[in-house]
Amino acid sequence: VIFQACLYLRGYLHDLDYDNIYITSAFKRFDKGESNLLPLRKKERVHFIDSTAFCLSKQELVSILRGILIILALLAAAVLLCGMDVLIYLVLEVVRKEANVTVLINGGSGFEVALNDTSPSISQILHQEVPILLKGNSTHFKYSLELNTAPCLPDPSPPFYEDKTQLVYLGVM
Repeated sequence: VIFQACLYLRGYLHDLDYDNIYITSAFKRFDKGESNLLPLRKKERVHFIDSTAFCLSKQELVSILRGILIILALLAAAVLLCGMDVLIYLVLEVVRKEANVTVLINGGSGFEVALNDTSPSISQILHQEVPILLKGNSTHFKYSLELNTAPCLPDPSPPFYEDKTQLVYLGVM
């Protein structure tokens, strides 16, 4: 902005045709009622701006409205982004609360091995090779499995403007 202001001032001071459309009080004093300069004809009034006039010219109104439209578009985009931020936060918060599931699976199984005593050598080989199966002729397995989804779920942080003072500060900016 400062750079553009410097370029504008340089162009205005060095080039007579550069944005030289303002009629100031000094120009009116210089004219002192000469009929060939002032008052301007209707056709000429469109091209010049009377800086001492109470009402804004059409060019000034168009410039102001253009600036207001740009600001309103940016404000609408900011409100839309803040709304999307809140919506995403709320969705992730619902997912975190509703999808937090812990599943506990307990179970067991057992079997019994019965050997026919007709062949003591096979019974002895089985006792040597797989002693856990034949200990007491029955075996039980127990298992427990816990599945917890909490570490996999998102932990969203609330929007920074949940504190209303920061939102007011953002609006003032």
